[in-house]
Amino acid sequence: MKKLIPLLVIFVFILSGCSSEYNLEISNSKIKENIKVEILDADIPKEIPGIDVDLNDRITPFIQNDQHPIFNNEEIKYKKKVTKVGDLTKVNLSYTYTHDQFRNSNTFKTCFEKASFMKTRQGYDLDLSGSFYCLYGDSIKINIKTNNVVIGHNADKVSGNVYTWTINDNNVKDVNIHFSISKKTKTITTILYVVAAIIFIALAVFAYRFYKQYKEKDSVNDL
Repeated sequence: MKKLIPLLVIFVFILSGCSSEYNLEISNSKIKENIKVEILDADIPKEIPGIDVDLNDRITPFIQNDQHPIFNNEEIKYKKKVTKVGDLTKVNLSYTYTHDQFRNSNTFKTCFEKASFMKTRQGYDLDLSGSFYCLYGDSIKINIKTNNVVIGHNADKVSGNVYTWTINDNNVKDVNIHFSISKKTKTITTILYVVAAIIFIALAVFAYRFYKQYKEKDSVNDL
């Protein structure tokens, strides 16, 4: 049976005339969520003077009203930006969660049949599977960005430190997203490699000089 989807999630991934993108940036202490929606002007119901508001109009309230990131919590609001570009209305929603808050986010709780975000001894595991309840257009891209060392993933595409999955009609009933990262960041790992390389070079230089001095001393003794 399909889950009841809150107002926000219905609007995030609406209509074939819109495009949408769901972005997460994961670090050791927080998760930044960013939702981008582009809506064609032709899909926005027009207000007609003297006629009551169309109760089926779910786009206008999404554009005009506050949206809430935490499931069943209307006290917390998304940071929202609405811009007009040509024949498009662009809506940008963003919020920064703690790890515990993210487990109770609207999207996490309602869009995926099975959703798990767990802290492990090594780092963090994100698993999203089963049916996806928020596809109302042709497709949606889910991007996960991290500066942590990635242990494992099954992304459709990787560009730098951004991992991308596409959900469409072909896999909407059988989503499989796995993303596992270490607590170590790439910056720290790089520094460790650099330090290790410097130590190795220093030891090699010391060994070479010691060997050279030994050979020179041995040559003098032979005389």
